[in-house]
Amino acid sequence: MQENTIICGDCLEVMKDFPDNCVDTIITDPPYGLGFMGKEWDHGVPGVPFWEKFLCACKPGAIAMVFGGTRTFHRLTCAIEDAGWQIRDCMMWLYGSGFPKSHDISKAIDKAKGAEREVVKTPMTKHSTAGKGISNELDERPWMTEAREKGYHEHSGPNPATDLAKQWHGYGTALKPAWEPIIVAMKPLDGTFAQNAEKWDVGGLWIDGGRIGTNDNLNGGAYSPSKDGMSQNEVFGKYYKRPGEFQQPQGRWPANVILDEEAAVMLGQPSRFFYCAKASRSERNAGLEGMEKQITDDGREKKIDNAYLRGKTLRQNNHPTVKPLKLMEYLCKLTRTPEGGVVLDPFGGSGTTAVACRNTGRKYILIEKDPHYCEIANNRVKEARAGQGVLFE
Repeated sequence: MQENTIICGDCLEVMKDFPDNCVDTIITDPPYGLGFMGKEWDHGVPGVPFWEKFLCACKPGAIAMVFGGTRTFHRLTCAIEDAGWQIRDCMMWLYGSGFPKSHDISKAIDKAKGAEREVVKTPMTKHSTAGKGISNELDERPWMTEAREKGYHEHSGPNPATDLAKQWHGYGTALKPAWEPIIVAMKPLDGTFAQNAEKWDVGGLWIDGGRIGTNDNLNGGAYSPSKDGMSQNEVFGKYYKRPGEFQQPQGRWPANVILDEEAAVMLGQPSRFFYCAKASRSERNAGLEGMEKQITDDGREKKIDNAYLRGKTLRQNNHPTVKPLKLMEYLCKLTRTPEGGVVLDPFGGSGTTAVACRNTGRKYILIEKDPHYCEIANNRVKEARAGQGVLFE
């Protein structure tokens, strides 16, 4: 079992050669099972056989932090638990920047009846804010680029053309996504927590590693200045109503809620939680400067379900679910991974977990079945090495 490596292959096949009790932590973002998985998946998400294999590879007391989708994480949680893991908690990553992936029922009715709506033109400029995300970076989808070049976006208007469509005007199929669950599980202990700690050197959460400080560094955490340039201390002063409560030298006890900046301001209690915005384009593409841009695809065949196919989003890092690096670093810091210990990501994607491990002094084993994503992950890890040197090798 080679550490600090990215392995291309199916995790069940690759891990047949893993010895028992060799992994300290699992941090992973597996498929969410949104109707596009293959036959090997149980209920559309990685089923019991996967989590049984991961259980054998982990030391007693090892913590697993597993991302899920809001529609399917109940299936994922049951599979993890049925495999023998103990469910310890479910964290929430809240964000205000989610984009609704909803189907307009009224428009669908008009289209099905062959009724054409009035075509309208939405004015745009080359620097239009339309199509900008939370990172304030311009959307690079071809239709958006073309619209900026022409100065307008031409599309069907909002007014229904048929009587039935008028009845269904304003109806859609989905809410705006604003959170993702992170399932926290633990392999059963070998004795008590104290006995397990002495024998296996893992178990429990590193509370001090995840404490929320009142300085801008947040113990090396993820807070970034707000869009109007305020530091975290200034945000506290503006939005937090009880100054002085957090004069705790070691920082606030970490919660099972993680916020992006917009969600924090909406709640009005920004200093209670860890901050982490979605991954920016520059973060996604670090180390990928020589790679060709490709269409981003979340796996769903129908364009009605697949927002990436609808817009034909072109990216160098075209993985559809890239998690923020600071978020993955924070999860690393919450776990007990001793020096020389190993973090396993069996659904490695574009390699964010591996980069986070390097940045927090952990060894890693990343497994990914898609060769293209493996190439992306390798390039991102090389960029991390160039930026900070080699850790634990």
